[in-house]
Amino acid sequence: MSCRYVGINRQVYSIWYRRCRAEGIDGLRTRSKRPRTSLNATDVEIAE
Repeated sequence: MSCRYVGINRQVYSIWYRRCRAEGIDGLRTRSKRPRTSLNATDVEIAE
């Protein structure tokens, strides 16, 4: 089966393939694009 037949980009297939190999089916779940940390966040001590 080809990417063109399924209607997805080859880069997307590569990402999904690597995630599936590393994490199993759970690796294919939708992931948040939100950053885990903010470089410009105010320190907790200052915020209080």
